[in-house]
Order: sequence, then structure tokens, then C-alpha cells
Amino acid sequence: MKNSSRYLLIIVLLLLSWWLQNLFDRKPELITRDKSRFANYYLEDFKLTAHDKQGKIKYIIRARRLDNYEQESVAELQDVHSTLFSKKANWEIRADQAKIFQQEDKIVFFENVTFTRPAQDSQQPLTLQTEQMTLFTEKELLQTSAHVTIIEGQTRLEGDGLSYNSQTGTFKLISGVKATYVK
Repeated sequence: MKNSSRYLLIIVLLLLSWWLQNLFDRKPELITRDKSRFANYYLEDFKLTAHDKQGKIKYIIRARRLDNYEQESVAELQDVHSTLFSKKANWEIRADQAKIFQQEDKIVFFENVTFTRPAQDSQQPLTLQTEQMTLFTEKELLQTSAHVTIIEGQTRLEGDGLSYNSQTGTFKLISGVKATYVK
């Protein structure tokens, strides 16, 4: 009886010591980030100049930083300043961010997007503000489904969705259009 009590006590002590050791010997868990998405390169103070087939400059894009994701065929830009050269007018474009989709010939500008056409001939400067705008580079077409504000002098247009053909110089507001015209 004495021996069985001793064996039972020893077994309980062994189990208790094993449990305490496992409780305090836990290894810290490694915190890992998702490795499925990584930039294969990045550039600081980036500038890209695109030309048409005749060698004329189509657009210039400058950005504080470019991160290229080759596996997605996309480049992400931060603090973007761009100039779009078209037949009807040249546009200055500013946005907090943009994505260049290499396979689709499009650039998506987003967050605090401002397009500005400087004054020319008898036209006043024109400013277009939105949160997202897509430039189809080959077609020279701008499109968005987001809310848009267009200001020219004291005239103000607002609407949801916009299409602009830079070859013809025509705007088309899609829906919910409100206008204030001052001559």
C-alpha cells in the first residue's frame, strides 16, 4: 500500500512537471505576411513618357513611387502627376494613387483625382474632380462611374459617371446631372 501510494505520487508529480514544462516552453508563433503578392521591383521619383506611332508624346506620368507586380501585369503608383497630350487640349492629372494595367492599355487614377485643362484661346480653365477615373490610353478615352464635378469659370456641372473622348473633346455625364451656368 505504501509503495502504490508512492508510485501514484511519483506519476502525479511526473505528469504535473510535464504539464508545467509544456506550459512554459511554448515557442513564440512566427508572424508571417502573405507572400503571394510582392513587387518584383520598385522605383522612386518615377517618370514615364509614352509616344504614339508617329513619335509624338501621348502622355507623361510622374510618381513619387512605382511598385511593379509582374505576376499581375500591374504597376501601382503613389502621388501621381501626369500630363495627357491630345488634339483638343492638354490635361494635367493629379491623383493620390494610380494603377497601370500593362495588358489592357489602361491607367486607373484614384483618390483625390483632379484633371485640369489650362485656359486656351477663348476657353477658361476647366477642372474635373472625382475619386476614380480610367484612362484608356490607345482610345484616348476617359471613363468613370463615380461622382464627378466639372468647373469652368463660374459654371459648375455635377453628375454620376462620365465619358470623355479626347479626340473629339466631348464630355458625356451619365446620370444625376446638376448644373449651375453663369455667363
